[in-house]
Amino acid sequence: MQNRDLALKFVQCFCDGDIDGIKHLLAPDLRFRGPLLAFDSAADYCDALQKDPPEQCNYRILSLTEGEEQVAVFYELNKDGHTLPIAQLFTIRDGLIAEILLIFDSSDFK
Repeated sequence: MQNRDLALKFVQCFCDGDIDGIKHLLAPDLRFRGPLLAFDSAADYCDALQKDPPEQCNYRILSLTEGEEQVAVFYELNKDGHTLPIAQLFTIRDGLIAEILLIFDSSDFK
């Protein structure tokens, strides 16, 4: 799977609420950083998703930029009449997502 396809598959699985689909895309030593949470393993990240699973929602890709090991995906997440712009920077190593940097306005969640 190409790096861009891996990143897009992650976004699709997340927005579909497909945690099992996400698990297969992640390196065991995943490093995740976001405005509300941080994790240093895929197991910890997936455990958090199991405890508070993402709800199914619609999304629209705004832009995708890729380099050799990184893919940046900018998209709008649409749920319950609200739109949240999101940016995610994925670092891909050996065909798996090794790092995720998640950026969004977290003021609605605090």
